[in-house]
Amino acid sequence: MPIISRESIESIRKNVDICDVVSTYVQLRHIGSRWRGLSPFNQEKTPSFFILPEKGIFKCFSSGHAGDVFRFLQLKENFSFAEAVEWLAERYHFSLRYEENGRAVLAGENHTKALLEIHRAAEGFFRECWRSSGTLAERVREYWEKDRGFSPELAERYGIGFAPPEDNGELFHRLRKAFAPETMAHSGLFYTSHSGYVPPPRFRGRLMIPIRDIHGRTIAFAGRQLEGITPPQDPAHESKYINSPQTPLFSKGEVLFGLDQARQQIREDGTFLLVEGQLDALRCHSVGLQTAVAPQGTGVTERQLHQLRRYSPRLWCFLDSDGAGQKAALRVLEMALKEEMEVRFILLPEGQDPDSYLRGKGSVVLQELEALTCSAIGFAVRHWLPQGTAADVHEKERTLRSIFALIHPISSSVIREAYIWEASRLMGIDVRSVLSDFGHFCDRTKLQGVPGAPGSGGTKPLLEATAPGAKIHSVTYDLLSLLVHHENLGAPLARLIEKAWLDERDPDHALLGHLLESFRENLWNGWEQVDENFTPQECDRLYTVLATGDFFEDPLETANMCLRKLHRDHIQKAIREIMAPEHSSSGEGAEKTPLGEEDWKDRIRQKMHWQRLLQHPPQLNPQAIS
Repeated sequence: MPIISRESIESIRKNVDICDVVSTYVQLRHIGSRWRGLSPFNQEKTPSFFILPEKGIFKCFSSGHAGDVFRFLQLKENFSFAEAVEWLAERYHFSLRYEENGRAVLAGENHTKALLEIHRAAEGFFRECWRSSGTLAERVREYWEKDRGFSPELAERYGIGFAPPEDNGELFHRLRKAFAPETMAHSGLFYTSHSGYVPPPRFRGRLMIPIRDIHGRTIAFAGRQLEGITPPQDPAHESKYINSPQTPLFSKGEVLFGLDQARQQIREDGTFLLVEGQLDALRCHSVGLQTAVAPQGTGVTERQLHQLRRYSPRLWCFLDSDGAGQKAALRVLEMALKEEMEVRFILLPEGQDPDSYLRGKGSVVLQELEALTCSAIGFAVRHWLPQGTAADVHEKERTLRSIFALIHPISSSVIREAYIWEASRLMGIDVRSVLSDFGHFCDRTKLQGVPGAPGSGGTKPLLEATAPGAKIHSVTYDLLSLLVHHENLGAPLARLIEKAWLDERDPDHALLGHLLESFRENLWNGWEQVDENFTPQECDRLYTVLATGDFFEDPLETANMCLRKLHRDHIQKAIREIMAPEHSSSGEGAEKTPLGEEDWKDRIRQKMHWQRLLQHPPQLNPQAIS
């Protein structure tokens, strides 16, 4: 697979204004030499997101994220590094070059770009079939307008098409004029296991719905069965819906139908509407509910909800009223609470689904749906507690345990307590008893090692900071800051600081050790390649240090102070370990015996050796860094 050339990456990094990219997501205000705005990653009321344009980096103090323009797009749009580069190149009209086996190649040879062009061409083909004057096309349009009640304008807007039922290889022959067969084989448009020269098309005699990524690019298709048109010999004839298979562009569990449109509207509405399928989402859009999204023929995944959470924490779940729909809604409830989303459920009359309920509705449909919603806890109580009868104490106790399991991963104590108050009110139980039982549940969960339990602790954030310029008074942070802001100190410090001085179990020390090793092995190539040599978490920390500024009046003196402190701590730890044991033991489980006189003398000699070393700490001199 070709990789993007380093020259192309650096050209974009140097010439694209990070403020211009970020301003499409965040409203920025100029504060001195920086730009400030609300976090694009977390919900907050006080701005903690900063851009340093002269360095081309951002720092978000509420989420801990930091980085350059590529890193921002990776975090915000769930891009890989290469996807972020390609997206910026397309938006700002840069010509990319790729390298393969040391050979530079043009961007047109890029596999991902070719697959996108194949899908664009296939969508055009299906649209041609839709618009044609043949009898079959007329029947398909009649199905769309009369049977489903959709308008021609909606079909035009969403690129609805028609896959012809005959297997004459027309689509394949069109595509092979411009694309390599091996690239076409990865598109998912054909059954590639077929041994013939012309592989059969995956979609035959179906209404074709383009599936687009968040930037509106067609990456897959959904095909709806058409009675009397879908051929009986089609391998998937019995399936009402079929979707493109997993491809380099498309993963069912990560893509939400309609998100490209819904995310543009979410700033005005603020609430996503989750429905079951593509046509349900189109029905919502047809009546003005523009924030509707749908999974791709499978259950909703945590990854999909996480995508929604990046744009808005509010979600209405609008699924079928049958048993399968309610079971799916319960799964959404569990995942949405883990994502700390504010989720509500629309309770339709029995026997109805979103499509049948919304058909023919007008502009007041949103108010109607709002009247049918219930809260997350209200939905859980309705599901687990028998309705229409007086629940006994055991049924209430089982329902509470289920609710506790739902809410215990939530990090906010305020939100958890609000849910507990609501559950106690709905079930007619004294809230003090429910709070007490929840405390016992959390204690048991903590003992069993269930992750996410309140009070179970967690990893201490590395290099915590709350505002630009915040100084964290630790020798580790000072060393990282020196290496980041004064790269000429890197190699000299790496030669003097021994690996044994650092505790790799401490994330601060582990990052410092990794950075020193880069200088020691001559692998540090500046910020241009930091994303390639460090993990995303390490990049966040390094960019955080870069963003907090260079606050050393005398970098050389600070470096020597840090060296003395690290050296002293290492020696004092060694001395403690030497003198701590008062007994010797021949092995694990063996009887311990007092230390003999010679053993004590040997330990004293070791201690004196370490104390002599303590008097001669390593030191940098100006000549070493000139």
